[in-house]
Amino acid sequence: LTALSMSHAFRAFMADWPIEIPTNIEALSGSCVFIPCSFDVEPSYDSELPDSYGVWRNGDVDVIVCTTNGDCPGTVRATIGKVSEKNCTTVIEAVPSSFTQALNFRVESKMLPHPDSPPKPTLHLHTVEVVVGALMTLSCSAASPCPTDPPNLTWSPGLGNIEETLEEKKDKTKQKISVLKFIASLLHHEQQVICSAVYKLQSVSPRDTTVSLSGSVLEGQPVTLTCSSQANPQVTKYTWYRGGQVYSSGSSLNFNPAKVEDNGVYFCEAENKHGKDKSTCYQLNVHTAGAAAIVLLCSVVLLTRR
Repeated sequence: LTALSMSHAFRAFMADWPIEIPTNIEALSGSCVFIPCSFDVEPSYDSELPDSYGVWRNGDVDVIVCTTNGDCPGTVRATIGKVSEKNCTTVIEAVPSSFTQALNFRVESKMLPHPDSPPKPTLHLHTVEVVVGALMTLSCSAASPCPTDPPNLTWSPGLGNIEETLEEKKDKTKQKISVLKFIASLLHHEQQVICSAVYKLQSVSPRDTTVSLSGSVLEGQPVTLTCSSQANPQVTKYTWYRGGQVYSSGSSLNFNPAKVEDNGVYFCEAENKHGKDKSTCYQLNVHTAGAAAIVLLCSVVLLTRR
């Protein structure tokens, strides 16, 4: 589960103006999330909006999503409302687990220079006094950060009729509500009723593919390169490349023992039925014990002379 923290104001055209957006949204990593958002600017800047675009940032530096006429490179797929109509409502297709900082929305103008467990459902008993023959009403609600894939609410045991709705809260986020109605009897005395919420992950191709190193880089010692990627369904095939040519397969590349001849530029490719993604290049440098000692000696000499 990823908790998305939102900013409540944005900076555009060198001034601060209000923005309506939830303070926090709980989103399931790998699933989509709906972020209701609207803003306002001074009337004198309305003419600038048709040539502007919306940008979300994870913190203050990295652009995470960006929507314009195709010339702004975003790193996360998303759909942003029409900025020209002061609509910044956004649907992020697959929320990365790396979203750890506050998300900041900003409007940028081309004319001027210029941020895994789902939430528990809530169970509420509407009838105060429980008597035999009385109509009992239980309601269960769960956040629906992705409106197109709301959670599936189930009751255990199934005691009666169930009605479900998808409602909009005051902050314009969505929630799924399931209402269970049944006639109370002696058989229900002290019976436990459970409401469960099951969230469906979005099917996405691999992304955020990386290579990590474990072990020593000294010749004669074991070295392992591991390829990891976020995908749903899981990655079904890993391919390793060395010098741009296919080298091996599998999630791990083992050198046991490692040799100087293993030095080179490696990268991995992760694949599932929806697509492929490649990691950045990793330079493997295996050193002999003698070469490592010489480098250390040189560094000591340089520090001594200073």
